[in-house]
Amino acid sequence: GDIFSPAQIEQTTEALRDFYGQVGYLDTYVRAIRKANVDTGAIDVNFNVIESEKFFVESIVVQGNDKTQSTVVLRELALAPGDVFDLKRMRLSEARLRNTRYFDEVNIDPEPTNIPGRRNMRISLREGRTGMLTFGAGFSTVENLVAFAEFTQGNFDLFNGGNSFFDWFGGRNSFQGAGQKFRLRLALGTKTNMILLSFEEPWLFQRQLGFEWNGYRQESSYYSDFYDETRLGTSFFFRKRIWELIEGRVGYTVEDIGVSDVSQNAPMDIKKESGHRSVSKVTVNFLRDQRNSL
Repeated sequence: GDIFSPAQIEQTTEALRDFYGQVGYLDTYVRAIRKANVDTGAIDVNFNVIESEKFFVESIVVQGNDKTQSTVVLRELALAPGDVFDLKRMRLSEARLRNTRYFDEVNIDPEPTNIPGRRNMRISLREGRTGMLTFGAGFSTVENLVAFAEFTQGNFDLFNGGNSFFDWFGGRNSFQGAGQKFRLRLALGTKTNMILLSFEEPWLFQRQLGFEWNGYRQESSYYSDFYDETRLGTSFFFRKRIWELIEGRVGYTVEDIGVSDVSQNAPMDIKKESGHRSVSKVTVNFLRDQRNSL
């Protein structure tokens, strides 16, 4: 009874292939045969399906990861050797690898083997540039003149610094390949100074448990004409996917706040705050993220 649509016929044909592909029938043949019905004035559609044999994953072959460790690739996969070769989970694995943003190109395909009922899963990668150095300067009515420099590495490896001077400074793959994230930011201005160091391990102890640490020091004099403020702190967070799209995050922050250079003309309430105070806090967050591509 629906209006005939060639596009929907193609979508239905593809959906049937996916249906068989999810349970391992990778080579199933599906063809839509259209036939005009002279009596009713409609078009009859028959779907001709020839089922293939069922396939399982034999092994996983990773190619093109010159600097990224194979474990970083394998831990993102939704399929493992011995599993039913599920095309839906294969595409999910492909999407996960793209979302790491370590690679410019990701392709996953079944690969024939000499073993009946078995296919290898071949992963072809083209690695992208994950390091970035940015710097600049600006002027505002709040901070006046300020200059900054920031270095980030999205595929960092804390324990791969190399053994020589060249490895430490300019080595091709030094400090890269473990999927960690590193950030260093320096800012210097007439009314504010700041240094920030950040490190993230998305798979702590090779478990799906993320860990993030931040350390910072900030001096500011634009809050008030009566005093300067210094903040020295550190924080760390643990995060884990609880179910489906829901991610939980627990963190702890401790901070030393100093009020100095208090003006003689400052109000008494501000003079009482002169000195140092410590602040600590625990935070709990829940995040629901539906994006299929970051």
